[in-house]
Amino acid sequence: MLNDLLIEEPIRNALKEDIGFSDITTEALVPSDKFVTAYMKTRVDGVLCGTSIVKKVFELLSDKAKITFSKKDGDVLKAGDVIAIITAPARCILTGERVALNFVRQMSGIATETAKYIKAMNNPNVRLTDTRKTTPGFRVFEKYAVRTGGGVPHRYNLSDCIMIKDNHIECAGSVGKALELVKASNSHAHKIEIECDTIDQVKEVLKYGADIIMLDNMTPEQMDKNVAKTWAEFELLSDNSEVDLRMDPVTTQPAKKNILSYLLPRSGGEANKRLKVGFIYENTPQTSEWCYAHELGRQYIDETFGSQIETVSITNVRPKEDDYNAIQRLIDDNTDLIFVTSPSMMYASLKQAIAHPKAKILNCSLNISHKYIRTYYARMYEAKYLTGVIAGVMAKSDKIGYVASCPLYGVMANVNAFAMGARAVNPDVKVYVEWSGIKDNDIEARFAEQGINCISDQDMITPKKTSRKFGLYVTDSGMVKHLAMPVWHWGVFYEKLIQSILSGSWKKEEEGDKVSALNYWWGMSAGAIDIIYGGAVPDETKKVTSLIREAIVKGEFKPFTGELKDQDGKVHNKPDEELDPDEIIEMDWLLDNVVGRVPEYEELDDNSKMLVINQGIIDVND
Repeated sequence: MLNDLLIEEPIRNALKEDIGFSDITTEALVPSDKFVTAYMKTRVDGVLCGTSIVKKVFELLSDKAKITFSKKDGDVLKAGDVIAIITAPARCILTGERVALNFVRQMSGIATETAKYIKAMNNPNVRLTDTRKTTPGFRVFEKYAVRTGGGVPHRYNLSDCIMIKDNHIECAGSVGKALELVKASNSHAHKIEIECDTIDQVKEVLKYGADIIMLDNMTPEQMDKNVAKTWAEFELLSDNSEVDLRMDPVTTQPAKKNILSYLLPRSGGEANKRLKVGFIYENTPQTSEWCYAHELGRQYIDETFGSQIETVSITNVRPKEDDYNAIQRLIDDNTDLIFVTSPSMMYASLKQAIAHPKAKILNCSLNISHKYIRTYYARMYEAKYLTGVIAGVMAKSDKIGYVASCPLYGVMANVNAFAMGARAVNPDVKVYVEWSGIKDNDIEARFAEQGINCISDQDMITPKKTSRKFGLYVTDSGMVKHLAMPVWHWGVFYEKLIQSILSGSWKKEEEGDKVSALNYWWGMSAGAIDIIYGGAVPDETKKVTSLIREAIVKGEFKPFTGELKDQDGKVHNKPDEELDPDEIIEMDWLLDNVVGRVPEYEELDDNSKMLVINQGIIDVND
């Protein structure tokens, strides 16, 4: 209930404002001794709020007023419901009705809208809170109405809580300095809240400490991206971890006993239990080349491990809708190892990894710096360099086409490695990049306009699609000739990763106080990727690329070595140096022999936007 000391003065002021010197109409027409009974009804459905104000209005006008309520604040009303019966002098009712109705109408409207949002959220773990953006002089009533509708109060006034906004940060000089100053000058009893516009500000707050972080001026998509990258810190108040890139699998001796024994000590009937490995696919293997490649990997480990292993898969899992429940389903089914094959499901993977620390969950993505989740990917740029060499030899002109998906971690490295390989055999070559993730982008037409007939397209065939344009190919008089195809050997990857984990390395990596975020980023040396030649490639070209491939496998040649210039002429590497893995993963520029640009976020289709939010090199906050 509202405190009388808080509400009486504003109600008196409202009556003074409305009555003025006197209600000249009512006093002229209505006898002072006339009593009436009035019924307050609602005309629409809603949530009631403001009964104590109605009571106070009429009691201030007459000590003879009697009000009986049939509904209370917070009750859900139906049109026509009687809220109150008021028996009082007629002058009292006629003079006070508008003020009473103004209060109850405004407050019930706010309570009703609040309840609608609470119902729409449908999540008891999420709170809807109010602000100080209230009608002047009406704050106590509007904040009470929010609470009546199911919301919770934020600070009532400036002295309730320390709240650092962007202008405060600007005046203080930095997030860290602002936090230091307020902690030095205020009581420990005051909570500290701070607004953050960027993920970098969030990380700085986590370093200095605050009670509440408000993500400000962000769309829901931007908020998803930032919460996904800091979920563990919000939950456990721990610092971001350094990413420990594992470039090759741990070398293990062949298992001489059931591989499950490496995972957990078992006895009795458990000794013969098979290891259960789960896979989660965003689409189906029949409709997606990406899922098809992972499905081949699942079938490979089925055949490799035989009766020692059981694999299960869940298809058509929608990111942000079904993914959390799909992972939970595998956890509930006692799945020992879970591979989530879509970067778009990183948010759900991370949440589940935090909620179930004993579950072994890996997400197929790059550059996620959280010690609670492990990620895995392959160095596809090594294969792209080789296909670039083949393209440089086989193209009939100095123009080659390259179809990229969307600007994610690792994708720019693939484009640039291909362009470097092509230039290694043809110094004059230009690689024209087009993005399949751009809405309504007619890539075939754009390549045709440039007279381009040698194209690097999607890596693998999609089983249910009729198009045979995949890998590296040339078109000649309407015919497609395949030159080479980069291959994701997920089967070999999964086999070695499982053996690496079961050999005990997973457990060892979890021991100790300092646990790193692990990213398994394997390449040709691990057999995780390779290329397959088409029949149109000359033997001499195969010999050259095979020699380069062998040098990559042995670590004697690394594509991103030597001086590298981007489209603006900026040098990204010195002649005698090589880019380190982080620089390759986070590459957000195109080489000077690449024609094209990185697309803007708004140009992308919905699926690509989802990927970019989680794994993009472009800032969705721009």
